Order: sequence, then structure tokens, then C-alpha cells
Amino acid sequence: RKHIIKVQTKCRKYRITQAEYARVLEENNGRCGICGEVRQPEQMVIDHDHSTGVVRGLLCCKCNAGIGFFDEDADKMQKAICYIEAHAALGNASTKVLAKK
Repeated sequence: RKHIIKVQTKCRKYRITQAEYARVLEENNGRCGICGEVRQPEQMVIDHDHSTGVVRGLLCCKCNAGIGFFDEDADKMQKAICYIEAHAALGNASTKVLAKK
């Protein structure tokens, strides 16, 4: 019962119906729209564009927070991806780079 109330509250806040919430959840097979992790319905966050209020989909808390930390800016997120990929390519050499400074 408690999880139903959580979902109802989220739906009211973002002005979507419970049927719309259930449809998106089903389309994603109960998975986060970014990382693909399976979550219980009450653990999903309704992701929305903060400037327009338009609902984009359902995400896990970590992915939703990640978007928020990057100010919903795709350019910043892309730069973060490049940064991670560049350092992954360096492997253990990246720790040596920091040690030299």
C-alpha cells in the first residue's frame, strides 16, 4: 500500500496519470532509462526538464541526480564522458600523472 501512495504522489506532482507512469515503466521493462538497472516502481524517479516541466521518462535516483549535477547540459555530460574515456585509456598511468604534479 505504501508504494502505491508514493507513485500516486509522484504522478500528481508531475501531472501524469498512473496509467502513463505504468505504461512508461512497462515500456522500459521496469528499468532505468539510462543505466538499465531494474528498480521497483516506487524507486523510480519521474525525470523532467526543469526549464519546461515536460516529463522525459523514468530513471533511478543515481541517474536522475547525475543529470541534475550536470545542470541537464548535454555538452557538460559529453565532456565528462570524454574525460572518463581518456583516463580509462591511460589505465594505471593516470595515477602516475597525478603523482608527478
